[in-house]
Amino acid sequence: MVSSCLPDIAVVVRPCGETGVIKIKTRFHVLLGIGLSVAFAVVLIEVHLHVNYAPDMRDEVHPKAVIATIFVTTLITAFVFPQLRKTYLLTVELQRPIARDRLTNVATRDHFFERMAQQARHSWVSLMVDIDNFKQINDTYGHLVGDVVIRRVAAILRENSRAEDIVCRFGGEDFAIFLSNQTLDEAYLVAERMRAQIGQEQIAAEDVFVSTTVSIGGAHKESMTHIEMAIRHADEALYRAREAGRNRTTFNPALATGQGAGSAPRAIPA
Repeated sequence: MVSSCLPDIAVVVRPCGETGVIKIKTRFHVLLGIGLSVAFAVVLIEVHLHVNYAPDMRDEVHPKAVIATIFVTTLITAFVFPQLRKTYLLTVELQRPIARDRLTNVATRDHFFERMAQQARHSWVSLMVDIDNFKQINDTYGHLVGDVVIRRVAAILRENSRAEDIVCRFGGEDFAIFLSNQTLDEAYLVAERMRAQIGQEQIAAEDVFVSTTVSIGGAHKESMTHIEMAIRHADEALYRAREAGRNRTTFNPALATGQGAGSAPRAIPA
């Protein structure tokens, strides 16, 4: 698919025989499309008159032909372009549930793998993030409070990521993050910043404040590494972080001495 950095009015060419669509996002684009269509039609009628009519006949029919062309083109495009805009907006709305998790507004698992497939040859650092002792939160405060905790943790992960990174709700209280073009050392600092901010947060949920921690596993994805293999390596590192006491960041392979040490797990306040 053509990159989204193309202009807002563009024909998007899709592979595998899919049809192209014209993206018209705003009313300004509708007016611009009408104006360009009218201008193009006037140019065509001018060429037609110049080629097919003698000068004396051309002078006679020219004003009427131009006025008729402007009127008819405006009438047609004033109907067509708003319909194209409605179609585009409806398509975006229909695609949103596929691309975004409804609870957290981060990427869904399906959209995550779709994005990763488009960038399969890039180098990334993959992170797997798990909310520690999340079942205890649900059992103590209920699932609605648990939803608030998941939503806030997702927001912190997103706040500490860049536009080119991908944050995904991988399932339940687990998240996957791919950090674009970062070394293990850089990604470890990002992961620790996420972990520290979540651990310091007092999450307001209904009439209680809940604190929680996360465990994070990370692994480097080389340009030729399969996506699922990179996630598996990060998941293995996450398992080690949980086995080591939770509330810590562990990378696979391990970084320099001191990597993986996190603060002691905190109890969920009563």
